[in-house]
Amino acid sequence: MRTQIRRALLLLVLCATLALGSPLSAQEGAAGDIIGPDTYPEGVNPLTGQPVSNPAVLNRRPVGVKVSNFPGDKVRPQAGLAQADIVFEHYAEGGTTRFTAFFLSTTPQKVGSMRSARLIDLELTAMYRALFIFSGASEGVRQRLYDPNRPTRARTFYADTMGDPFVFRDADIDPPHNFFANPRELWFLADERGVNLEDPGLRGTAFSATIPGGGAPARIVDIAYRAENVRWFYEGGFARYARYADGEPHMDAVTEQQITAQNVVVLYVDHVEDRTILEDEVSGGHYSTEIQLWGEGPCDLFRDGQRFECRWSRADDFSMLTFKTPGGDLLPLKPGITWYQIVPYGFTGLTVTP
Repeated sequence: MRTQIRRALLLLVLCATLALGSPLSAQEGAAGDIIGPDTYPEGVNPLTGQPVSNPAVLNRRPVGVKVSNFPGDKVRPQAGLAQADIVFEHYAEGGTTRFTAFFLSTTPQKVGSMRSARLIDLELTAMYRALFIFSGASEGVRQRLYDPNRPTRARTFYADTMGDPFVFRDADIDPPHNFFANPRELWFLADERGVNLEDPGLRGTAFSATIPGGGAPARIVDIAYRAENVRWFYEGGFARYARYADGEPHMDAVTEQQITAQNVVVLYVDHVEDRTILEDEVSGGHYSTEIQLWGEGPCDLFRDGQRFECRWSRADDFSMLTFKTPGGDLLPLKPGITWYQIVPYGFTGLTVTP
């Protein structure tokens, strides 16, 4: 009974916080207000730590969409990224980056433009038990995605073999950058095929509105990928970071608003070239990169205008990321949207301005 009362009170506090449009400060937050990482109050999204207006949306798998980020002048502004609960940005080939965006609390009807899957998606889709849709894949990646012996609780959809209403081309955009997914219809299709999950069993990530101790000021976060310069600028009045790409506000084509996030997490992960998979033949060809997002590694969490050094870990293939301080204490994310910026070990392109 006490546990139920406590969860109910916590849900009320979270709802009130969202309604006011401002976060709980470290002084206002009560001790022990951590949400997760093993269980989440009823009606709270395990991807964001926030209550949802319609709890029924939590009784389904997240949808992951592979989204293009190159060339920037052709694909930006992308559609739907601002509506995602979680977005991962990672290297593809030749210094370019690509996104995998996950949706659970929202039901967008246009996300993209879509691109082909990469080896990292084997890890991400398992982590979120997701319905995953992508446009194309090299033969080696495609075989691994559909390998019946691979441990997975995800379900993949090859967009190139599907038609309207699940995927569509926007006639106002030049091909091949005009191919989009409709997550709403994918959820309907998953229900029809009996591959949706009423309880995805997501676990691993903790959230707290209370600002942790031990942070350092971080007003501007610059991430210099080889083919893109990313900047996150902290907007103190909104208690969030706003995203810039190559010096311009990174907008969303659907909302027509700048992309923002409550959390930006820089994940340092081992990148290993897989010479059994050729992704393209540009400039002599590029082999696939295996981004080994398993085990554990270092990270930097940016929330509430502060930087927190941390360690990331995955308990198993089907667990979300857990974050701890260098001393081993649980480090919660701020309730809200999270962008993960994956970089290799030894990455020197991170610059933080207090």
